Amino acid sequence: MASRIFARASAFAAAARALIGIEPRIAAPAGPIGDFLNHSVTEAEQNGFFRWFHLAETRREPCPNGDQKIVYQPTGEKFHDLAIVIVTVNGNALINRMELMLKRSFIASPRDGIFASDIGKSFVLACLPEDAPEELRTLANEIAHRARTSQPMIVGPGFPSPKLSERASRAYEVYAGVRPLHATKLPHYRFEIGNRRAADSKELSISFTIR
Repeated sequence: MASRIFARASAFAAAARALIGIEPRIAAPAGPIGDFLNHSVTEAEQNGFFRWFHLAETRREPCPNGDQKIVYQPTGEKFHDLAIVIVTVNGNALINRMELMLKRSFIASPRDGIFASDIGKSFVLACLPEDAPEELRTLANEIAHRARTSQPMIVGPGFPSPKLSERASRAYEVYAGVRPLHATKLPHYRFEIGNRRAADSKELSISFTIR
């Protein structure tokens, strides 16, 4: 009898939370997610993504909740202000949010847009855990292979272009500037891609956040 009463109470509580828009609390992940979430900043900085794109710390900003934002930018002058990575760490010095910001002018550039797609695709793949949904892996392929550029694209032997559907995914439509926002909630993290207007330009944000 007691178990049935408890089950009914739990079901009622879940229905009440859904009715008023409150999500049930999810236990924190026990270990790392992908190459960055729940890793230390030192580990992240040694990752191939940071080294390949020559990302260096440019500033730190405290957050009201005690977290800290660490901003990284490419060391090269050409792309220094076009691509920005923002790493948020918690009180245990572990990463709980990764964000890549790309200028829309960078993405749309006939000449340099291919470099924007390269860092965008690489960021998504580095953040994904092994059990990531196919939707997000498809997005990485779309960013890499739907890109338009005036530069020649050379694909080496053994690396054929993936077969993509004729219609782009909703997430990629955000990358392309067609949609404003797309988000996916997963058991331990949230993925979001969105367009926004900054003070003097338009930007694309891609983020992974521990829930």
